[in-house]
Amino acid sequence: MIWFRRVCVGALLAYVLFHLTMTHLPKAPAVFDGTSDKSLHFFSYFVVGVLGYTAARAVYLGRRQLGLIVIFFGSLFAVVDEISQPMFSRHAEFADWCSDVLGLCAAVLTCAIVRRLFKLIARSGSLSVSNELA
Repeated sequence: MIWFRRVCVGALLAYVLFHLTMTHLPKAPAVFDGTSDKSLHFFSYFVVGVLGYTAARAVYLGRRQLGLIVIFFGSLFAVVDEISQPMFSRHAEFADWCSDVLGLCAAVLTCAIVRRLFKLIARSGSLSVSNELA
């Protein structure tokens, strides 16, 4: 399973580097015409949250507070991301940071729910094909 840990952490690092590159380009690529970019912030940090939660789960299997840890460090990353943007002729906004944190929270909540559902299904034996065929 060490390969899974490496893939999870590698995917997180690759996405974080991509994210930092895209958020610090002097001129942001036009994705929406005149509409708010808050949904982009939400989605981008949702991906960071899912990758962060998955990587953290792969590395620290038994931690109960993993979701809070991912939200905490993701929020710090978002603060650094927003604060450093003016150095690259971009604008930092508090509303952007709020969208980032909401995306992280939604990702952690989604991952926790999916994880619990898989646990419940595995306990009930619904995934076992051999039980139905026998």
